[in-house]
Amino acid sequence: MLVIASVIFAAAPSRGAADDSVSLPAGWHLEGNELVWTSEVPLRMGGARYEFRSGDRLLGYPIQSGQTLRLRQSHTGPLTDLSVWAAGRRLDSGAAQLRIQPATFPVEPPIAEAAADPAAPGHYQTQRLRYALPSLAIAEFPAPVEVVAEVTAPIGSVVPAPLVLLLHGRHSTCYRGGPAGEASGDWPCPPGWRSVPSHTGYRYITDVLASQGYLTVSISANGING
Repeated sequence: MLVIASVIFAAAPSRGAADDSVSLPAGWHLEGNELVWTSEVPLRMGGARYEFRSGDRLLGYPIQSGQTLRLRQSHTGPLTDLSVWAAGRRLDSGAAQLRIQPATFPVEPPIAEAAADPAAPGHYQTQRLRYALPSLAIAEFPAPVEVVAEVTAPIGSVVPAPLVLLLHGRHSTCYRGGPAGEASGDWPCPPGWRSVPSHTGYRYITDVLASQGYLTVSISANGING
């Protein structure tokens, strides 16, 4: 029985894009041995990987290209009740459906108020620097990743200064156009696209820390995210 199911599934892609006999839901189709879903709205990268599911069964983690997700098929079984998820939220339906039930947490005890505001600027003047070294090739990565960071340093502080490293989360890696333009998770960025400078988003923190005497380094990780 398993052999028969395997043969039927293997034959399904060959019927391919020429007809819809596979009967996948709207937005889904097969291209060769890839299962493809295209979103009607822009896909923004978040902290969680995208998931393809068939019912409660995890099919795998697709690769994003613009508004399209692709998953190379390496399993057997029917493709029924297909869905796309990220961080417990279903993406391929109009309403946000939660797979993870919200938990009830105990009330946290009150926190003592600090004698001095830790977010108050210090007495040092600051300077902002940037370094960009040759890209770094990492085993099993399809392309080298950038070695780029923004440094905010106190001026005239006693050395060695304490070092603070900041690393941004998983966000879109490339963009084109203005604030309402397109974003993608590609790496390296395609021609005409620019790298999203996510590592510069911590300036509201690094400026204060540098004024207090800390040497801060905020690292770009677009290549890792992509």
